[in-house]
Amino acid sequence: MGLNSPPFYFSKIAHRIMSVESIAAKTLALAGPACAAAGYELVDTRFTMDMGGWVLRLYIDRLIEGPLPDLYEPGSATVDLAACERISKEVSALLDVADFIPQAYSLEVSSPGIDRPLRTAAHFRRVIGHEAKISLHEPIDGRKNFRGLVTGVTTLPMGGDAVAINCDGTAFTLVIADIDHAKFMPDWDIVMRPGQRAQGKANHQQKPAKAKPSHQQASAESVESARK
Repeated sequence: MGLNSPPFYFSKIAHRIMSVESIAAKTLALAGPACAAAGYELVDTRFTMDMGGWVLRLYIDRLIEGPLPDLYEPGSATVDLAACERISKEVSALLDVADFIPQAYSLEVSSPGIDRPLRTAAHFRRVIGHEAKISLHEPIDGRKNFRGLVTGVTTLPMGGDAVAINCDGTAFTLVIADIDHAKFMPDWDIVMRPGQRAQGKANHQQKPAKAKPSHQQASAESVESARK
């Protein structure tokens, strides 16, 4: 193939990456309405290669009316195994009909977990004041990965949304459409002290000036089924 070999090679790699992203996006568009009709938000989808083969992962959470629960509290937002099984069956049937995934794969449905994925502007608004980890599709000024405090979400003049994040004292504004994947980074000291939240609330009522937030870890359940 001579001089044409390198461009062809990189073209194949780019096509593979685009195909993986396309499968995740198509699954999101297909399964999102079905999840919503069942009372769940399809938080994110990922199509990845693991040691056991291709895996299509869906992260679901209960649709909440009114104020969202604390990020560290399971409360009414907990997704149990029965919910994962129900959504897995419904989405599996939709995927059988659509049949746009050429590879053999496993379908895996789970709750977002404590370190929940962040995909939409609403997701990022929920973690304002907390730490997040963000990876871009393409680097900006040579940088692709960011970890820091989320300080705000803005609507861009040309459309779309952007998240403001402070990394080690440097402020960045990242367009959400340019984000490959992102997730909430919990304070594990808080997570590992689940009984401290109630005491923290009591202290806040008695001594507001000295109150310190403490929280409880959310639980996560998952279900996996073989596909094709």
